[in-house]
Amino acid sequence: GLEIRQYDPTFYVSYEITRGVEIAAPCRAEIEKPDRAAADAYVQKELQSVPEDQFEVLEIGEQYADRISLTCEPSS
Repeated sequence: GLEIRQYDPTFYVSYEITRGVEIAAPCRAEIEKPDRAAADAYVQKELQSVPEDQFEVLEIGEQYADRISLTCEPSS
């Protein structure tokens, strides 16, 4: 299988897969939406590690990325 995730590391831009994924048989694609509550909890934890008097660019985009899983049946 193959996993694809498109995201901006800093989450400045949010990408969402809204039209599905077209792929030829014998392969198939499944889209999994992110767990927003888990992503939000991760961000809160990361924010606690940054001192208030310091600017830090957090790379949190991966936490909010849709996940595409591609799988193909073995050829005969």
